[in-house]
Amino acid sequence: MLKRQLELESPNPTAVDAFSFKQLIREGAEKQLLSSPAQWFVYREQRNITSHTYDAKKAESVFLTALQFLPDAQQLLSALTKR
Repeated sequence: MLKRQLELESPNPTAVDAFSFKQLIREGAEKQLLSSPAQWFVYREQRNITSHTYDAKKAESVFLTALQFLPDAQQLLSALTKR
């Protein structure tokens, strides 16, 4: 949804389509859609961990990060809804 919103607001939507994840998050922060971009990099890293391991300690780390994710996801949804 962040990417779609940035494409809608961009004079060059094709450029947004080519953004890496980091570029997308940084642009979202610059456009004030995300309040804590650094945390979104953590969320992505934690998501990637779950794709490659079944280690209990890593699973617990991912779970704890997922709990932090909810308020940030709600903030993003609110910002997108306002636009």
